[in-house]
Amino acid sequence: MKSASVAVRLAWSFAAVFLLGMSIIAGFCYYELVIEPENNGEGNESFQHGIAEVAVEASITVLLLSVAGWWFARRTIRPVKLLTEAVSRIKEGNLNVPISIPGSGTEFEQLAQVFNSMTARLDASFQRVRQFTLYASHELKTPLAILRLEFEKLVDDPGRSEADRTLFESHLEEIDRLACLVDSLTFLTKVDAHLIPLARGRVELNPLVTSAAEDAKALGAERAIEVRLVRCDDVTMTGDPHRLRQLLLILCDNAIQYNRAGGTITMSLEQANAQVFIRIANTGPGIPPDEQRNVFERFYRGSSTKADGIHGMGLGLNIAQWIVAAHGGTLEFESAPEHTEFVVRF
Repeated sequence: MKSASVAVRLAWSFAAVFLLGMSIIAGFCYYELVIEPENNGEGNESFQHGIAEVAVEASITVLLLSVAGWWFARRTIRPVKLLTEAVSRIKEGNLNVPISIPGSGTEFEQLAQVFNSMTARLDASFQRVRQFTLYASHELKTPLAILRLEFEKLVDDPGRSEADRTLFESHLEEIDRLACLVDSLTFLTKVDAHLIPLARGRVELNPLVTSAAEDAKALGAERAIEVRLVRCDDVTMTGDPHRLRQLLLILCDNAIQYNRAGGTITMSLEQANAQVFIRIANTGPGIPPDEQRNVFERFYRGSSTKADGIHGMGLGLNIAQWIVAAHGGTLEFESAPEHTEFVVRF
């Protein structure tokens, strides 16, 4: 059976409350001004007293009916609150979950159907974008691998001049950047589609952090960046060792790229009060306050990055944030001139 519209339900509810109120007040008037004076045989004073009693009884009646009207109105518009809560829970990952508020009135049910139709179209669009990205990434890997192989042969060709070799090496660097971009896009697309499984096992973080510090020393040697591992507790946790190592490499690479020449990177692994903290700090120029809220967004690169000619794609920290969240942790940072520190907490 088709439910009545919200307007009709409100109209009938308030009409019923109004008629009930008028009937009760009329009954009070008739009793106080006609029946009671006849029974008591009183005159003008009884009439005035009856008017006062009617006023008090009518006020009480209006108050009670106002509360009843408020209750009816609140119950009628309750679907608005339910719909608001349901819509606020919608995210990219659950667009295919329909909103349902049965028995809420024709208008609200129609509005829920419109939202469901809209989210279904959005979900289909996201699915097409993901499929295209995965397909394009897969198709790009083979030609990039072939290009890399060919340029490596040209670089190693003894018949080439030094200028040619330098040119080919720069081309190899660009190919490596493209390959890294393709891998990152593939990874994030699979993350959005929930296609990245996490291994769950006992992981010793101490050797992972130590290895990451050694890698950071090698990567920063060209710019004379000093890497200090100031603390490294023996910590064991449940997680995916491959993804945790990827997390550390991303943060170390970020600390190197956004550091000054001759700067310092400080790393630590600490366990305290059943929590694990990994801290990686550098002595770079810092992140401007108005840009800090965008640090973890995909493809975001700060203004200083572009001005300093730092190569990057703006995907590393987004991947790092997902890895930390997938392990039930948080990734935060503090930044000021000459000091930026990222803190992983499990």
